[in-house]
Amino acid sequence: MATDLALKALTLLGLTAAQVLILNHIHLWGFASPLIFVYMSLLFRQGYPKWAILLWCFSTGLVVDIFSNTIGIGAASMTLVGALQPYLLGAMETDGRSGPSLQGGGGGRETANHGGISVRDIGWVKYSVYASVLVLLFSLCYFTLETFSFFNWCLWLRSVLGSWALTLLLILTIESLRKR
Repeated sequence: MATDLALKALTLLGLTAAQVLILNHIHLWGFASPLIFVYMSLLFRQGYPKWAILLWCFSTGLVVDIFSNTIGIGAASMTLVGALQPYLLGAMETDGRSGPSLQGGGGGRETANHGGISVRDIGWVKYSVYASVLVLLFSLCYFTLETFSFFNWCLWLRSVLGSWALTLLLILTIESLRKR
């Protein structure tokens, strides 16, 4: 429990530092920004308390908001993603059998890996879909709250899709490195 808490706190600090110090200054083509702090919401395993997921996600978004001067946009978006993550993860881990694929026969793999859900647990295809959906939901919420209008919907759509693609690419790169 203490190891999990320390690992989550270090992850929060690392993702926040990367976002605030480096990634906030990247705007490819004037609209695509990598929003790596959403990766925090992808790391919670099935069965992790929902209140804790919401608290971690809100905290991550709030810390990024404080240092990025985005007045609650990150916190609101991360809270939405944190609320939906357990349900999407449950759908991704259920592979047509009677129960989740990680629950039985794991042989201690679940307890040994405190780092959260990964490609090793559910495979590249399922993980890519899982990450795609959560990052897209995050991007939709984030940029809708940021623009707060649909007058320039082309820019909004480019921001959502460009940031979604860039963030997803960064997350899958991290996962490929983490797999080793």
